[in-house]
Amino acid sequence: MNGVTSMDQVIVRKLTELIHSNLDKENFGVNELALAAGMSRSSIHRRLKIIVKKSTSQFIREVRLQKAMEMLQHDVATASEISYKVGFNSPTYFNSCFHQYFGYPPGEVKKRVFAENEVQDEKLSAESIDLSVEADLSVPEEVRLIRFSRRKFLVVLVLLSTIFLLIIWWHISLINESKVVDLSRLRTKDKSIVVLPFHNLSGNPDNRFFTEGLMDVILNHLFQIRELKVISRSTAEHYSGGSRDAREIAKELGVSFILEGSVQEFGGKVRIIVQLIDARHDKHIWSQKYDRELSDIFIIQTAIASQIADQLQSVLSSDEGRNKKNLPSQNH
Repeated sequence: MNGVTSMDQVIVRKLTELIHSNLDKENFGVNELALAAGMSRSSIHRRLKIIVKKSTSQFIREVRLQKAMEMLQHDVATASEISYKVGFNSPTYFNSCFHQYFGYPPGEVKKRVFAENEVQDEKLSAESIDLSVEADLSVPEEVRLIRFSRRKFLVVLVLLSTIFLLIIWWHISLINESKVVDLSRLRTKDKSIVVLPFHNLSGNPDNRFFTEGLMDVILNHLFQIRELKVISRSTAEHYSGGSRDAREIAKELGVSFILEGSVQEFGGKVRIIVQLIDARHDKHIWSQKYDRELSDIFIIQTAIASQIADQLQSVLSSDEGRNKKNLPSQNH
């Protein structure tokens, strides 16, 4: 996969994990994979065509076949039983796909594994002779004590480093929490928001799919707040990369709040900055920064979307709570 970025590798690994977790479900296809990944069918298809030069359905089938090969090599079941375990509803169709992909039928896997084990046993026998010769060379007691002390020192060093990193993480979390504004102070009569396309600061156009997926997950969470009016993605995309200010956008769309953010990839990690703006006064009311490993790509999307939805939901809930407190008590 020439030209594939680290983020591309993360996407392939995450999609593979989703297929593995639904391996025995023969109906787990393109639509189900897109839903589980929080991405659109076209987005997944486009990325896989670029990364592995395969369609989504072909990618799913080959992941199943690779898992079947692993199970056959470990002799966990017969070829027919494994065909159902990896989502093929017909052993005949499984045998045909397996033979086409690996160049030989499933029945030959056990023979090939046996032959490889014999070669490995011969290598181990030769190595054991060398080890027996080395074992005859006695190690002085002083050397063993030095080695033990060195290992003990390394263990203590690792533990202290871990504790130090945890303290730093806890301190940073407290700082970030102190920056969060209590949204319950906001007026809630205008419950409307637009999520603008996130800025891709990495300079890599291939990272656009991540920003698109992040926007989809955030919108999906916001749509579930019944009292909240959410502008559709197709409308919001007209403001991508624009220079208009918040008040102008809010006036055109008739919304009270604007959510905007940026995504930047660096050194195998991703930084996401999210800001919520009171569009009526062109004022930032909430912001958060996320630094994560690329392996957490789907977790990051869900966490950000959930936190934003929860914050906005708390505004609506607090308004309802105040109305209930003003009702006369039933006990008097």
